[in-house]
Amino acid sequence: MGRSVSFDALSYKPVAAGVSQAPITGGDTHKMSAQLLRIDPGAKLEASVPEGSDGYLFMLTGAGRIAVDGAEKAIERESFASVAEKRRFSLANSSDQPAEIIYVLAPPPGSQREHEGLAEPLQVISRQRAHHLHRRSEEEPPLFRFEGSVQVRARSRHDR
Repeated sequence: MGRSVSFDALSYKPVAAGVSQAPITGGDTHKMSAQLLRIDPGAKLEASVPEGSDGYLFMLTGAGRIAVDGAEKAIERESFASVAEKRRFSLANSSDQPAEIIYVLAPPPGSQREHEGLAEPLQVISRQRAHHLHRRSEEEPPLFRFEGSVQVRARSRHDR
């Protein structure tokens, strides 16, 4: 079963200039690992999604630019991005307030993958747009589907 987490009670550690992270999950899960990232205005996170995992980012506050393999896209408050395995990405905060992002790796590094990985290196979609796409057509599943408050499933190559 899950557990409740208060973001204010998390223990943040700096990972780069203007970037800190705090684990949300510990070693208590085999399906996903999650952390909360805080990126100061003007700062940038650079990271890699490990082999066997896909990365999912949900922008809680702030706005910025996310880049993978030379493709750069805007990511705004309440937008969702997915980054395929073995991809290096950067996320820059272009807003005037700290950005808070939930970053999920599914499955976590070292766990067995149960599903095929993501088809695209980078996808970004707003929560509002994802909801609209889901309502528009039941024949083709939406690119992203929000389930509950945090659980998210991105369409894979297999779903096409």
